[in-house]
Amino acid sequence: MYHRLTDIPSDQEAGGGKGLRPSRLQLLHRNDRIVGIVRSRRKVHRDLSDDKLEVSKVKQMTDWPMRDRAPNRHAFVEEELNLPLRLLWKSDVGSSVFSQAICTGRKVIITSMRDWRCLDLDSGTELWRFAPREPRSKRSGPVLRGTPYANHHMAFMTDDIGRLFCLGTVGGELRWSQSDQGSQNESVCLWQDQLFLKFARPIHGENKSSASSWTNGYSAVNTEGDQLWAFESDDIVFTEQAAVSGGILVFGDASGTVYGVGATNGELIWKTQISQLGPFKSLRNFAGAFGPVSIIANTAILGVGNKQYYGAFDVQTGKVRWVHHADALAMNMACDREKVYYVTHTGHLRGVSLDSGKTVLDQDISRHRLGTTFSMSALVVGGHLVAGFGDTPRLAVLNTRSGELEWVYEVGGILNASPIFVDRKIVIGCDDGYVYCFEEVK
Repeated sequence: MYHRLTDIPSDQEAGGGKGLRPSRLQLLHRNDRIVGIVRSRRKVHRDLSDDKLEVSKVKQMTDWPMRDRAPNRHAFVEEELNLPLRLLWKSDVGSSVFSQAICTGRKVIITSMRDWRCLDLDSGTELWRFAPREPRSKRSGPVLRGTPYANHHMAFMTDDIGRLFCLGTVGGELRWSQSDQGSQNESVCLWQDQLFLKFARPIHGENKSSASSWTNGYSAVNTEGDQLWAFESDDIVFTEQAAVSGGILVFGDASGTVYGVGATNGELIWKTQISQLGPFKSLRNFAGAFGPVSIIANTAILGVGNKQYYGAFDVQTGKVRWVHHADALAMNMACDREKVYYVTHTGHLRGVSLDSGKTVLDQDISRHRLGTTFSMSALVVGGHLVAGFGDTPRLAVLNTRSGELEWVYEVGGILNASPIFVDRKIVIGCDDGYVYCFEEVK
């Protein structure tokens, strides 16, 4: 079933109502039938998705609209974090959380395994929830893992069978849904009013939108759910999330090819094959290019090889800048302007120079029993690394210069999600079914 809203100009929009905020009449369609009329108020809002926003301006924002804040997927805030922190609230969302929260207009939107919930940033009070209706062919309930995108009036999210939803952020009402995108649990990225999603390989002329479908490229969809373009890759897309910077969408596939695709038209700008690079020629268990992509200072970073290497690529040309052997699962990381951070199998926090790929920080943190991998991407706030760990219930803050632990808090379950920093608060979801919000001690 397909839903959408289309505009009807009101009298005010046609030329009257000077000095008034214009209203909007919209037709609600179900499939090809008009089933209702909606009147809403247009809200003037600033689109925080454009990667032209400088990192230094983040400290003036109170929104975190998508996973890792911006289309370049680079969760770095220059403002300093004042320690210690204290728990402001925790809110029960009914089931485990595996995704990063987002925040818009002082509303926190979180993906639990069963539904999407909206919480008040200041109190944790639930404002609304939305659970996708399951098709009859799918007997088990949803297992939701993707991070939505939201601005002050719309939120976009995907479910575990490849459907794309658009909800109103005020009341959580369904505006439209699209069932043929084939992107399961995608963490939605938006750049200049375009949503970027993996799409499923067509089978016998039909696009199979099921959890078992392999994704074989990226597509751009407008905010009404219409596909603008689709780019098919050489092999299955293993990239957990793509990133956009300078109008170029970067992602990788299972063959070891990294792509730079024009974000406005879907045309190939460059592609780089890494399987024949020195470290990978005789490598067993070659897994291609995978993991989430982060872009900073015109450098795209993602996991490559056998899941124990990070690779850095020039965003404009695709040229390989460096390859780093991580001695770790090269999936989850954090970045600032100088270093890429990850945790090794032996419990060492390492910092890799963004310029050279060489290790410049190696601190043993195993004595703190924090864990051996970040849960999703970690967050850098000024000189502090804020991270949950995927195998312990500890949220930790570490110094990015020394690697020393400066603050830790034990929650009620494993932290499979990653934190966000908004309005001087840290918000993170947990496997115990709660969302935790911390504030600075004043």
